[in-house]
Amino acid sequence: MSQYTVRAGDTLGRIAVRLLGDATRWREIAGLNALADPDALRVGQVLEIPDAEPAASPPPPAVAPLMTPAAPEATQMLTVQFSEQDGRIDAALGERADKFTLGNRYRKGLFRRGSYPADVFLRSGDPLLRQVRLSDAEINVLLGVSENEGALDAINTWDNSFLSFGMFQWTAGAAAQAGELPALLARVQALFPAWFDNYWGQFGLAVDDVSGSTGWFVLDGKRLVSAADKTVLREPIWALRFARAGSDRVVQAVEVLHAISRLDGFYFRKQSRFDDHALADLVTSEYGVALLLDNHVNRPGYVDKCVAAALAQLGLSAAQLDGADTETERQLLAACLQIRETFGASPMTDARKRAAVTTRYLDEGILSDARDSFVSNRDKRQ
Repeated sequence: MSQYTVRAGDTLGRIAVRLLGDATRWREIAGLNALADPDALRVGQVLEIPDAEPAASPPPPAVAPLMTPAAPEATQMLTVQFSEQDGRIDAALGERADKFTLGNRYRKGLFRRGSYPADVFLRSGDPLLRQVRLSDAEINVLLGVSENEGALDAINTWDNSFLSFGMFQWTAGAAAQAGELPALLARVQALFPAWFDNYWGQFGLAVDDVSGSTGWFVLDGKRLVSAADKTVLREPIWALRFARAGSDRVVQAVEVLHAISRLDGFYFRKQSRFDDHALADLVTSEYGVALLLDNHVNRPGYVDKCVAAALAQLGLSAAQLDGADTETERQLLAACLQIRETFGASPMTDARKRAAVTTRYLDEGILSDARDSFVSNRDKRQ
């Protein structure tokens, strides 16, 4: 045990990083010092600091070889009979004709709400969450967002993106457009090739030209580009294969990894709009990152502009926010929440309702709004 005297600009997160090497240990400092309000630090205040833990063993060098889960249950599906009654589509699988309720007919295809909510898996403590290198803070952020989105086995084949799947409803892409769903499958293939082959590869589905967050599907050697090409993905058999995949905990782990990796495309990127700062310099709390991610999933083109508008409203520069205290970030987030309700030609869908869900996780103590409480494991996943 040691002591530390608070200096100007200190936060518990920064003290934890400086003295303990881990920003997430700010909670230990708060508890040890009985801080009712962990943000109410005073210059000159003396804090008790817990002992630093021994240096952790270095992580294994790569993600793919980390685990060898039991092989996926074989997904042959060579004998499948589909039936429809009152708009509900069922599948009878195999010789025993095991019944599987697939979803409900809607417009050109079907929709499936799913039976595996992402928050249940994220709360489960499944070792796979550690194996794919998610930090506690990343899990908390996804909890604060996932309830606003779909289940891990949710499916939609009725709209102009032909096939959508999973907790963030990644799509195959509209006609002549790349989609985000191939990028998810590429990640499954890279980490767990046996699972990719089991659910998709053995049936002729491959991915191609994956760049960043998008790519293309290839079926039996042909890239699916046009509407005529992609219509095959509306067939119930493909919904069934994806639904079965979405019930597999290995695929579920890759889904949540893929979901948090969305931050790589906008949160960590330096921008001239913010004087060469990244959003990661400006918003550093778990709660703030959850709000940004939720906005990006719903209206990706508005996130940076909403933050810029909030800075202007508060009369702050990006440089002033970089290194600011928790209260200043709270003011920024409050402004962002107000702005995003009406921002743009097509404002964020149910912005207030979605914010209430994320804020509930803050009120329950799952998310922290303390500055520097968000800690990413992205460097460990490279």
